[in-house]
Amino acid sequence: MDVITVNYQNRSGLMLTAESIVRFKKSASNVTAVLVDGASNDLSIDDFENLKKIYDVVISESDDGIYDAMNKGLKYIKSSHVIMLNSGDVLADNFFDNLCMISSDLEQNTLYVFDWIKNGVVFSPRNISFCMLGYYPFNHQSMIIPSFYDYNSGYKISGDLDQLARMIVDDVKIIYYDFPMAVYEGGGISDKRSLCKLIEKNSIVLKNFGFFCLIKALFYQAVIFICQVSKKLKS
Repeated sequence: MDVITVNYQNRSGLMLTAESIVRFKKSASNVTAVLVDGASNDLSIDDFENLKKIYDVVISESDDGIYDAMNKGLKYIKSSHVIMLNSGDVLADNFFDNLCMISSDLEQNTLYVFDWIKNGVVFSPRNISFCMLGYYPFNHQSMIIPSFYDYNSGYKISGDLDQLARMIVDDVKIIYYDFPMAVYEGGGISDKRSLCKLIEKNSIVLKNFGFFCLIKALFYQAVIFICQVSKKLKS
């Protein structure tokens, strides 16, 4: 399996991730590691030569958003599966402990999902049906993805949801390992609520699952919103 790191203006996070990539390349064979930087001006790739010793491909140029950057990285991937490990994220010890088993079990047209760690807390994936309600049930840093599934760069926030929806429609096999794969920094654009995110995720539901699923998704989202507002008013 190969790995892609996307970075923008996160030099300290990139250094942490690069250390994790070094460990990954020592633990696994034939890994292609790709770094795609969005022309950061915070000295993220100031030490270009050292980054080239860690990453097989280093790109630093402006892009049209995170999914455009991910697609640039996918062009250099040689394996059947890829890990998306963004700057600030690192692979968990549990992943390295089980790496031999994971590598030997990789199957074509199969998505592998894992738990993840954020702020010291272990989180587990939700049921895949949440995707049909407009929610991303996994954490893309804790997934091993079939590398022929790219991202629709027309989406600015929900491209990973669209990618997963297409896998569901294609009946891709999903295998879950109940241990953490990555320590997730968080704080990315997909963590934030916005009108753009709301529009994107519901357009993805409609495009991939149809009008009936969209109605169910809108109803579910409305119920969640009402419950959240009610909880705030009571507190």
